[in-house]
Amino acid sequence: DREEDVLYGDENPYEGKVTSLMKRVSKLEKMKNEVEPDSKVNITDPDANIMQFSDKTKKPAYNGGIAVDGKENVITACNLTDEATDHNQLQPLLEKTVKNIGTPENWGADSGFFSYENAELLEIMRIIGFIPDNFFRKEMNKKTKLFRKSQFIYNEETDSYTCPGGQELTFSCILKRKGKPDIRVYRAPDCLPCPLKERCTKAGRRSICRDPREYLLEAMRKNLETEKGKQMKKDRHTKVESPFGNSKYNKKFTQFFMRGKKYAAVEFTFLCIALNIEKIYMYTRAHNIDLKAALGVIT
Repeated sequence: DREEDVLYGDENPYEGKVTSLMKRVSKLEKMKNEVEPDSKVNITDPDANIMQFSDKTKKPAYNGGIAVDGKENVITACNLTDEATDHNQLQPLLEKTVKNIGTPENWGADSGFFSYENAELLEIMRIIGFIPDNFFRKEMNKKTKLFRKSQFIYNEETDSYTCPGGQELTFSCILKRKGKPDIRVYRAPDCLPCPLKERCTKAGRRSICRDPREYLLEAMRKNLETEKGKQMKKDRHTKVESPFGNSKYNKKFTQFFMRGKKYAAVEFTFLCIALNIEKIYMYTRAHNIDLKAALGVIT
């Protein structure tokens, strides 16, 4: 300070200059003003969202999704999002797949992709879906303590359900929902004398709700119980998950180097292209194919 006073006196030698530190201070002040109360912001990459990882830790991240063909495991579409769940990711992956290779006959995915909207989309596009809902596996393995709705038999003619105890649950009312179809509510007359009550409900009588698109869930479950459905489940573990395992463990790609959703998406696309090139190269070697001849390359 004394040396600076000797050199400059009361003048400010930095007046009119904006140092990199001051630029960062200005940026942080702007972000502080924009952030909502009691919320967090990632200073390094504001577009990244806080997500929970398999080890239960929470970190800023992006969610990368891919679609692969069922024969050679080639990536047909990829998509990067800042959403932690996959419910909204089926449509963009499906649309990109249709654009790249045409409409597929079947579509399999894990339970994170199931929603009535996605099942409806597959029906509209006449694609056979093999996507389990959140409770399908538990119910198939009989790991649920209480009776699930699937254990109640729906009678379309009488518009009623029959419970495991033999009682009929009749239509009670319509429950309106914002932005979604109204659902019908069915109730049992009296569950107190029923010997199965402890396995069914804590209330005086059991209620069941039915979405008008319930038939899509039921059809999907029937698809999953077929031999084709069981094979699709096995294939998903080896086909869809292998590109992720290859990129993370073999290629050591565990984080994005670009910042911002737009540029991270470009980086993710390049990764998928590289994995496909490797897949094609390995295929040509395994089958003794002259790549130049196959592509018609003139040398």
